[in-house]
Amino acid sequence: MARTFLFYTGAYSKTDLAGVVTKAQAVTYINDAVNNSGHGLVADFANLWLAASFENFAGEDNTEMVWAVRFNGSGKGNWDLHEGNRFQVNIAPRGGSIGKYATGWGGATVNPKLVQAYESGDSRKAASFIDYVGEGLNFDPQAREQRQYTGYSWKKYCPITNAAGTAVVEANGGNFQIDNYQDYAIIRFADVLLMAAELNLEGNAALAQADLDRVRDRAFKSTTHRIPVTKAVIMEERRLELALEGLRYFDLIRQGMPAMKAAIDNTAGDSQFAVTFRPETLGWFALPQSQIVLSNGTIQQNPGWN
Repeated sequence: MARTFLFYTGAYSKTDLAGVVTKAQAVTYINDAVNNSGHGLVADFANLWLAASFENFAGEDNTEMVWAVRFNGSGKGNWDLHEGNRFQVNIAPRGGSIGKYATGWGGATVNPKLVQAYESGDSRKAASFIDYVGEGLNFDPQAREQRQYTGYSWKKYCPITNAAGTAVVEANGGNFQIDNYQDYAIIRFADVLLMAAELNLEGNAALAQADLDRVRDRAFKSTTHRIPVTKAVIMEERRLELALEGLRYFDLIRQGMPAMKAAIDNTAGDSQFAVTFRPETLGWFALPQSQIVLSNGTIQQNPGWN
């Protein structure tokens, strides 16, 4: 409810959720989730991600996972089954396994601006991204036919190899394309805390500060990196804590088109990374014209796509 409330009120400049849920209700719901859900933060951020902490992986049913899409590798190469996480192969290193990271298609390369946004001492940086040079990995993008190479890839959700350098999924009799098995997090408790901080900011700043502090204390493994809570601080914390988890785009939409354009536009570096965001679209894709025609005028095209 909190996620929906924050998106709707932000994207459409409303004070409540479609006249159904007030902010006071949303605050009550999220505070109840923080205090009474039984969920909490895993002590070490890296332990949330298999590729970041093999020996100390917290497991997929850890206390921080509030809601996840479940997957398993029991398909054993059967393309008629859909039990594996087929997303993982898309973001894994292209051209074969390298070190502890299993192979994939090398998609969704990481923007260095995101990696550079992390402060010194923030444990989330090393746990979220593969740094090929920093980790001493000899990744030759030309030999591996890797497009859009930036020096970084996803560590979150990256499939792993075993001690012999074989992808674990293949060592277990599966196919690396379809039998990856890691669950995909939809809501982590860290997200709950940051939503609570945002919703409590105006009415209970002390509580908002406490919720933010819990996330940053875990990230830096100390209490020495606490900063005063503001809306801008919370949004940046969401960017860093939830990087690569599918929430950033929608967080940008609800901050408005100027903020979205400033974050997305890019002219630096190779031309293949050039992006120009069009604010007139309000962040939405075009609807299929065939469906608009079939609707006999019931469906209207999204703004900016006529």
